[in-house]
Amino acid sequence: MYLFYIINQTMQEDNEIVGTVLCLKLGKILEGLIASTSELSSLDKNKQPDLNNSDSSVFDSITTPNIGLSEYIEHLVEELYLTHNMLIYGIILLSRYLKYSDICLTKKNCFKLLGVAMVLSFKINSDYRLKPTFSDILCFKAKDYDTLEAIYLETIGYKLFVTNGKFSEYFNKIMAFNAE
Repeated sequence: MYLFYIINQTMQEDNEIVGTVLCLKLGKILEGLIASTSELSSLDKNKQPDLNNSDSSVFDSITTPNIGLSEYIEHLVEELYLTHNMLIYGIILLSRYLKYSDICLTKKNCFKLLGVAMVLSFKINSDYRLKPTFSDILCFKAKDYDTLEAIYLETIGYKLFVTNGKFSEYFNKIMAFNAE
């Protein structure tokens, strides 16, 4: 029994280290994507909607949160009890949304888009309910969350299935990314 405890404790510590590294990598990847989107939009105003006009996305926040993306991902991991697989799955859903929508990832929309993607990942991959509501975890109203989730699902055509090949592709690319 003691050996089982030691193995379990070691696996838990390894998961925490890998989880922190994965959060850091995902944060850096998304920040890089946002930076490249900003550069493109400064070169061509047609690439990204003007956040001050009516073309802005329902996912846009009025203000940008005072937290980095890596820290936000860590917050989601802690509050939603996300596993590494759920994180990768959520990133695939985020990528899918960006592919099917006409918006780019920006500082104003990344937190809501990422939050909805990770909650969907949790809902699909988890067997239990959380005591706090998803809107409490994401820090916006329940009605707003429900609307955003419905728009998100409709935009991706309710395509939530991810093949093993697609999952492996994303996992390998993320793990190969140098976050330093």
